[in-house]
Amino acid sequence: MIRFGMRIKELRKSKNLRQKDIAVIVGVTPRHYQEIEYGKINIPTLTLITLADYFDVSLDYLVGRITLRSGNFSNAYNGGFLCLISEIGSRNCAKNLILSKPQ
Repeated sequence: MIRFGMRIKELRKSKNLRQKDIAVIVGVTPRHYQEIEYGKINIPTLTLITLADYFDVSLDYLVGRITLRSGNFSNAYNGGFLCLISEIGSRNCAKNLILSKPQ
C-alpha cells in the first residue's frame, strides 16, 4: 500500500494539485484522501479506476505493480487497447508491452 500512496502523491504533485483537489475528484473528504495517500486505508475499486482514468495511467502503474507509465489508458477497452504484462524474474515486471489494434 505504501507504493500506491507514493505513486498517487507523485501523480498529484505532477499536476500541481492539493490533496483536497483529488478528494473532490474521487468524492471523499480531504482527510479520507490523506489517509489513502498515507496508505492507512484500502481503496474501493471504483476509486482506483477513477484515479487511473484521471491521471491517464494503468491500474498496474497506479498501484505500483509496474514502473512503465504510458498514456491512453482511459477507456482502454473502448479504444481497442490491450495491455500485456510479461513478468520475467522473481518479483518485478521486466517487460511491459502495450498493443493497440491496427489503424
